[in-house]
Amino acid sequence: MAKNIFPTVSKPALSESGFSLTELLVVVVIIGVASAIALPNILSRRDAYYLKATTKDLNSIIQKAKMASIKTNSDWAIAINEAADTYTVYSSDGGDGNWNSGNESIDASVNLASLPGDIFFQEPGGAASTALITLRANGTCQTGNIYLGNHKNITFYRIQISPVCGMTLTRWTGTTWK
Repeated sequence: MAKNIFPTVSKPALSESGFSLTELLVVVVIIGVASAIALPNILSRRDAYYLKATTKDLNSIIQKAKMASIKTNSDWAIAINEAADTYTVYSSDGGDGNWNSGNESIDASVNLASLPGDIFFQEPGGAASTALITLRANGTCQTGNIYLGNHKNITFYRIQISPVCGMTLTRWTGTTWK
């Protein structure tokens, strides 16, 4: 009789390998529930980040305009248009001493609607931002407040500008500025 030189290999039972359909469905449901709970918080934090970043960018632009006014020995200005949610940086008044005559030199113009985060100019109580901040060549500034808000998570920031162009950035806590 001939010997079988090949050993017999048995197939593993189906229950010995892989995941069952029930186990996979449980994992998918857990991931779905966790995502549904976390997503609104993530989106809210993202919008708050956009607002804070835009406020810091505007604060930085005001600082740069202040330095440029001193360097060029000429007045600069930041004009806030709340109705259009825009701000414009002027590097010259056009020589007529008036920042609204139409012959100013525009250094930059930003429309908040073009930025992410649904950001707008306004204080929580509805007060308006200072419409024009003048940065004088001698390093002084017109005092004022610029308010930025966010419709989605009702957060507000304020940039306070002192007579010597010092700027303080504060956030509305719901009752006070901190």
